[in-house]
Amino acid sequence: MIALDEYVLKLPDEIRWDDTAFLAFCRMNDELNIERDAEGNIIVMSPTNTLSGFYEQKLLFALELWNHTAKLGYTFSSSAGFTFKDGSMRAPDASFILKERFDALFELDLSVFE
Repeated sequence: MIALDEYVLKLPDEIRWDDTAFLAFCRMNDELNIERDAEGNIIVMSPTNTLSGFYEQKLLFALELWNHTAKLGYTFSSSAGFTFKDGSMRAPDASFILKERFDALFELDLSVFE
C-alpha cells in the first residue's frame, strides 16, 4: 500500500498525453484527484484529511462571501480543473475568475479543464 500525499505516476518518457488524452484518463479514473504539472508528469493527489477539508471549506466560503458582495466574478471549489499557460492542469483548493475572463470562456468548451 502506498501512502499518498502526492504521487507522481511513473511513465515511460515517450508517453506524454495531450489535453484530450489526459482528460479521458481523468474521466476514466474520476474517483481520483489527478493533476498534470508543467513537465507533463501525472500527479495523483490523496484526499484531504478532515482538518484540511474543514479549512478548505472555510476558505471557499470566505471567498464566495467576499465575491457575493463584490460581484466581480465566479468562485470554484477544488473539483474544478484549470489549464495554465505552462501546460499544467491543476485543481486548486479554491479559485476565483473575474467575470470578464470567465465570460470569454463561453467561446470555448467549458466541459474540459479551462
